[in-house]
Amino acid sequence: MTYLRRNPLTLESTAQAIACLVRHGRILTIEQATSDRIKSYLRTQYHDRKWKPWTYNTHRARLSSFFKFLWEEGLIQSNPMNRIRAMGLAHVHRPTLTEKKCRRILNYLMVQEKESLVGHRNLVFIHLLCMTGCRAGEALKLKLSDLDFGKRSLCIPANKGGKPRHLHISPALQDHLCRYLAYRHRIGRMDEWLLISASRKGRWTYNGVRKMLKDLSQVMGFDIHCHAFRRYAATQLAEQNLPVDQISQFLGHTNTRTTRLYINACTPVLLRSCTDGLAKALHVPSA
Repeated sequence: MTYLRRNPLTLESTAQAIACLVRHGRILTIEQATSDRIKSYLRTQYHDRKWKPWTYNTHRARLSSFFKFLWEEGLIQSNPMNRIRAMGLAHVHRPTLTEKKCRRILNYLMVQEKESLVGHRNLVFIHLLCMTGCRAGEALKLKLSDLDFGKRSLCIPANKGGKPRHLHISPALQDHLCRYLAYRHRIGRMDEWLLISASRKGRWTYNGVRKMLKDLSQVMGFDIHCHAFRRYAATQLAEQNLPVDQISQFLGHTNTRTTRLYINACTPVLLRSCTDGLAKALHVPSA
């Protein structure tokens, strides 16, 4: 598996996909791993576990990487995944939060913060997503050692094949972090993780994040997803005319094409240049 030249997280997810193929597909040897049997396994999982099309494609891609490795090493004569096509994807709606909605969310959380671990933690989590554009998984894996208040920086460990990112901590975010950590110190919960669970020892889980966002969505009156904050950050930076490659580095993308998918190009600010261009062509003064 090391010859795949993937980062440990990718190798771990590939190993999990292979384990599922063995456990649920009853494919125990390489000889049994035919295109028909693997396709049948994927289709069964898709229907029984109610996979989304992109989940199907992700599992297919992980298995394809593994069998491609076996083929390149001469361990199999052909890659059985070559005959299994990816599932077509319909247009995917990618929700993006506006600045107004983000301010509403933060203002609500600041009112709810009070003196509780949940209130402090939730405010830090949302503010972290807004100000750094980090992934929810990255935020949940942050440790206290990743914070450097002296340099006012935050180190986000490498993820998805990228490099560690050292991001600046804004004064507002630092203020929330200090109050959150001070409260944790008072209640004796100075664990190594930055975001911790209120119901048990250890770090906060993604299931807990989803429950919090579901409850928050009901209060706000609109859907709130973790990646919507990431798209908000990318769009805000684009509206300030920052280069796409710089935004890509900030978000931890290895390809600027991925970054462009995160930018909501239909915002009035980004479309202003189009209307100004047409006004200039017609010699009409712009507002």
